[in-house]
Amino acid sequence: MERDLIAEPGTKFTYSGGGIIILGEILRNASGMNIDDFSMKYLFEPLGIDSTIWFRYDNGNIATDGSLELTPRDMLKLGVTYLNKGIWNGKRIIPDAWVLKSSNVYNNNYPIRAPIEDSGKNGYRYTWWISDFIHDGSKISMFRASGWGGQSIMVFPKLDMVVVFTGGNYASHSSLYTIIRQHVLRAIK
Repeated sequence: MERDLIAEPGTKFTYSGGGIIILGEILRNASGMNIDDFSMKYLFEPLGIDSTIWFRYDNGNIATDGSLELTPRDMLKLGVTYLNKGIWNGKRIIPDAWVLKSSNVYNNNYPIRAPIEDSGKNGYRYTWWISDFIHDGSKISMFRASGWGGQSIMVFPKLDMVVVFTGGNYASHSSLYTIIRQHVLRAIK
């Protein structure tokens, strides 16, 4: 924290999990709860998710910047909750303001390239990537949570659709966008 800034906050984008690790520690200190207990109580249990696996560092702390394992069905629950602006089964789980901010880009970080993906230009906000596709001559916006190896929760609000991918494609995510463009969107009438 003793280093000089290399750019004014909000003017330059660099993908990094470091901010999420710090946020996890802030949440742990503010709530007095471990991240797994906090997320289970306030997010996963209300969604009916009872099994999660978190990667832990050697010191026992959870890697809040990634490596959370969920079933595809549980990933879908998170996506549907975001699609419904934070509501699951009629109950508010995530503040709607958070969902709105998460799913819309900052003007100054769009367009950027997502790491190792053929997704074209993206935005990024609050751990969600934001992309646009052209479907039947119209722009379709999508926001997604993306994990290592091709794990992805993709939310298409205009289409009222959530798509979940899981897999072991650790070298490249390029096939994910090819599947969306050439198969999923083409199947929608």
